[in-house]
Amino acid sequence: STWGTKKMQAAIIVGLSLCLLLVFGEHPAPGKVIELDDKNFDQVVNGEFPAVVEFYASWCPHCKKFKSDYEGLASSLGPNFLVARLDGDKFGSIADRYQISGYPTVKLLKKGVKGTEATKAQEYEGSMKKASLEQWIKINAQTSIGAQANIQIKHLQPELESILSVPERCYRGEKSMYVGL
Repeated sequence: STWGTKKMQAAIIVGLSLCLLLVFGEHPAPGKVIELDDKNFDQVVNGEFPAVVEFYASWCPHCKKFKSDYEGLASSLGPNFLVARLDGDKFGSIADRYQISGYPTVKLLKKGVKGTEATKAQEYEGSMKKASLEQWIKINAQTSIGAQANIQIKHLQPELESILSVPERCYRGEKSMYVGL
């Protein structure tokens, strides 16, 4: 019957579509910040997309202040980047692996770099403002590992801001100074 043939064709199309999704992978949360932990870190940060990871602590006032800028960054970068965050206070072994000394700290893992390859991550050292961070990510995600980004004069202002600013940071050993505030 033609009805049975159409059902079979539809089933084949659905099956092939699912196979393609499995082969080519899908962004887990385009435009959103993904909350990482010790169980999903290496699966989510798998090298399929360039990944931006914020290491934060729930008690850090600078992290709280940075949260809306970071969420805006995820929205701006959309499906081309994985934007995630990890509570380094709760998951200290991962923070240790990435040599995190203070919060917030943002690391970039280029496409092809897996979460297990912490030494290949680049640390952002500029102002914790969305515009500066976004520009740094877009420049550094494109350059090969170890290469210097070519800075154009028209983009010098945000570059100077990120070079001259001292990031506001809570150091890992300072938790007792902030808890209870």
